[in-house]
Amino acid sequence: MSMLSKLIEEKKDELVEGAFSDEMKEKIVKAINASVDIPLVSEKREEKWIGATWDIICDIIKPLLKKTL
Repeated sequence: MSMLSKLIEEKKDELVEGAFSDEMKEKIVKAINASVDIPLVSEKREEKWIGATWDIICDIIKPLLKKTL
């Protein structure tokens, strides 16, 4: 096992949690919301929907990444 592989194995939980942190969520949700315009839906409601969708995506992707890394 290479040194990089060992480092990834040791730090994978930290790496995954950092990639899906609340700070990253805020940045990603704002970026997506800036690109989305759903007629008759307020920006606040769009942001809430995007945030909820992001939470679902994280719940699916986090365990997969941890298993794969």
